[in-house]
Amino acid sequence: MFNESVHAFISAVFYKQLVDKFPNNGEKTFILATQRYGEQRGSRMAQRTIRDGRELDFINYNKYGEWSFTRDDLSSTNLISLSPHYHYEVFKCPWHEQFKKMDALTGARVYCDHIDKAISRGFNPCLQFEVNKVLHTDGYCDFVQKNANIDKNTDISKNIENEMPFTYHCGHIFKTFSEVIKSIYKEEGVSVIDNVKEELLKEYGQDMLDELLSYEKVDFNYLP
Repeated sequence: MFNESVHAFISAVFYKQLVDKFPNNGEKTFILATQRYGEQRGSRMAQRTIRDGRELDFINYNKYGEWSFTRDDLSSTNLISLSPHYHYEVFKCPWHEQFKKMDALTGARVYCDHIDKAISRGFNPCLQFEVNKVLHTDGYCDFVQKNANIDKNTDISKNIENEMPFTYHCGHIFKTFSEVIKSIYKEEGVSVIDNVKEELLKEYGQDMLDELLSYEKVDFNYLP
């Protein structure tokens, strides 16, 4: 079953492989790949929003998110304010748990420093998404969507029709990271990707790896 933990495993393995193989610039590569992945995801959200004749604001940024937690107990949040800024804290998430399990919390900090800002930028670069703290180093995440102007009557619930399964999201992150790494490092990058595949095979088996790799020809810039 593809879920949040598998998604986190993929990014954590890429981080560990990159910083081990390329100690001088592996982390920079990981940041670039994370940004590319997030921007593509945000762009798809924007395409759906425009298709439906809606504004590219934070209300629709929240409504048009492509995923939701597979279980209700995977997240713990605290709302600080709705307006003018949508400000909330996160005290539990499966990405933190998976990266911690793999002794890769440094990679988790880097990933979470960039992923939400990249999704927001891909959705609308005029929006300002602040990541003030992250769970991995500060004990909780502190997120602010500036000037969101959401009130208690605003519906920001996600439409399930816009959500994609975690199989899709795992295929997306694997392909995008692989493309960035191959572009920068050529054959050396291929060896990193092969190592990631080997780790995935050991952790999840051949069938899940084959399903993951079936997304290699998907263009994630476009709506499926």
